[in-house]
Amino acid sequence: APHCEMVTFDCHTIMAQFHGRNLLMVTESERCDQMAKLFREKGVKPEWEVFSLAHILQDTTRLIEAGFDQPPYYVNMVLGAMGFQGGYPYTPKILQMMVDHLPKDSIFNVSAIGTAQLPATTHAILLGGHLRVGLEDNNYYSHGRLAKNEELVARAVRIVRELGAEPATAAEAREMVGLSPVKAPARAAA
Repeated sequence: APHCEMVTFDCHTIMAQFHGRNLLMVTESERCDQMAKLFREKGVKPEWEVFSLAHILQDTTRLIEAGFDQPPYYVNMVLGAMGFQGGYPYTPKILQMMVDHLPKDSIFNVSAIGTAQLPATTHAILLGGHLRVGLEDNNYYSHGRLAKNEELVARAVRIVRELGAEPATAAEAREMVGLSPVKAPARAAA
């Protein structure tokens, strides 16, 4: 049965450094197993968020092979997050390597931070993947010019179309990743 919702699952330890402060989120393999079981019990589809090849090859693949998710597996590769220890920058070779090592039956998405956002997400489209854009990852539209979220989305839509594809509707995206359709809310009587 399709899942109703999807939640980001970082099944690896994260050490992030921001503004001179360190954030440590320890997620050892045993904790990953507990979280994966909870996702399955609650009927939540994981969005496997990875920052490096090790993140794909270790607990993500182990948990998928153990049956904690059903195809298609949705893997979000975050590149250019240089404040994350062990995170990879975006280069064409790095993205290709990560795509080459995805579990069979995976759908992938690329999120890239800062100036990496435009080239990495465009490359994702060329590789048959999906993309995430917006102010969470990038505050600039171009060098020195702050962006509006709508501008980043509109540019991504133009690029998708220029490359011969069409952005998915929300319903199509839900179907692609194995989520059940969202029922429209009942309208109030006038």
